[in-house]
Amino acid sequence: MVAGFVYWDKVKNTPWKWFPVYLFFIFLFESTGELLIYFSYDDIHLFMYDYIVIPMQFIFLYTLFYLQDRNENSKKWLIFLSSVYFASLCFEKIFLTGANDWFNQFSYTIGVIGLVMLAIRYFDKLVHSESLLLFKSDMMFWVASGILFFYLGTLPFYGVPDSLKGKMPHFMNMYWIATILLDMTMYILFTLGFIWKRQK
Repeated sequence: MVAGFVYWDKVKNTPWKWFPVYLFFIFLFESTGELLIYFSYDDIHLFMYDYIVIPMQFIFLYTLFYLQDRNENSKKWLIFLSSVYFASLCFEKIFLTGANDWFNQFSYTIGVIGLVMLAIRYFDKLVHSESLLLFKSDMMFWVASGILFFYLGTLPFYGVPDSLKGKMPHFMNMYWIATILLDMTMYILFTLGFIWKRQK
């Protein structure tokens, strides 16, 4: 987030100007979440993540991939994956209520699959284009890399925590540490993207 505003001149006239703003809101939500947990407002914390934070993350990141190309095909991917995600969220709330005690694991997994599909699609296009030679200064390269590292790496923790929690508590504690490291890696990759992005 800080790097995004430090290098604001590089992104202020591009769609990437919304990325540091998005990261700022994530920071605010994370800080609020920690306060809610501290003061034992667990229900409010859960509601905020289930209905605001996680859906916002997926839709914003889907939109970033669309803005990379801004063509009709990318628009179809955005609409399709957003629709599938919201359908899975509704399905989960209607039919899987009480199936988990943490957050929306089913729709989260669907959302992550959508992100992975978009990231793979981006990398496939990158390796078949001349832009590959300039990947270091391509903001989307660093963002897509960060997304793959974090969302794929933490899927077993966030996507199916209850099944692991009861059977392997020590593994879950270790995975929590790995999740923090993956989170840090993602933000380091985002920071490199801001630092090395070409100014337009």
